[in-house]
Amino acid sequence: MTFDPSELPKEDRELILAQVEVVSAAWKFLKPFYGGNPALAWEVMHPILRLCLAQGWTEANRGSLRDAGYNPEKTAEDLAEISPGKHALWDDFSRVILRDFRNVYPLDLSSAAIGASPRPIAMDTELLYVHPDSPKGGL
Repeated sequence: MTFDPSELPKEDRELILAQVEVVSAAWKFLKPFYGGNPALAWEVMHPILRLCLAQGWTEANRGSLRDAGYNPEKTAEDLAEISPGKHALWDDFSRVILRDFRNVYPLDLSSAAIGASPRPIAMDTELLYVHPDSPKGGL
């Protein structure tokens, strides 16, 4: 059996079309991030998430940062800026972030899929489930 969206009721087709923009935004992050270019992913990431990731890394390396003359709080703020790669610690930071994500959430983009059902959690905020494998038939 094949999937033909034109056979769906108009309301269901409109729901699917509304998800295209949301899913496209997710791929704008996932492709460069898991593709090994965190700088491109950084540009589409929410500023609060960037700051949280930077704070997590600086907290885990607080002693080493202080020994090297860095203020961990200021370093986190600097790393979270939209211009990735300009900070002296960017390469170390981004390497660790990529490694940690790949270990915790291994994902092969050639077979991954994003759930199609809308899951709004707040105004202008929607949760997406990224699945490691596409279902049979790619639907």
